[in-house]
Amino acid sequence: MLLVLPMFSCSTNDTNEWFNRTKKEIIRQSSYKEDSVDVSYNNDSSYVSKSYYLQGRKIKAHHHNKGRLAIESFYSEDGLFEFRREVYRSGDSGFEGILYKNEFYGLSTWYYYSGKSRIKLQGVRFKGEKIGVWKRWSRRGRLQEEIDYGRKKLLDSLPQLR
Repeated sequence: MLLVLPMFSCSTNDTNEWFNRTKKEIIRQSSYKEDSVDVSYNNDSSYVSKSYYLQGRKIKAHHHNKGRLAIESFYSEDGLFEFRREVYRSGDSGFEGILYKNEFYGLSTWYYYSGKSRIKLQGVRFKGEKIGVWKRWSRRGRLQEEIDYGRKKLLDSLPQLR
């Protein structure tokens, strides 16, 4: 059963927990074996999108650019939540974030292309907008910048997937 409820009293640590818990649950809900696949191509076939379905419900999607995985998405059972991961040529994550009703919510993380999964930029979004403290790091992992976009009260109403 899937419930969407507001979260209350959400701190920065709770936001990390929300992201990790929600990501794990979305992946679990999308982990079933598909019964059909829809494949589409761009004009020169350099970009291929594959959407995987189970009983008419989209459970995941893979987007390949010139033969390599570029983006993968996993969907909750109700289709309201999506965990999206952009992938570098090396297979390492370039970006991770969660969408709810096609807008980004919660922690969004960009990584350097280095093979070491070093965070480049990280912060929280609410309906796609930056809220709270956003941090930027150097390639060596040193904190370079912190910007507080305020509106932390919005953290109290992140959508909840159960």
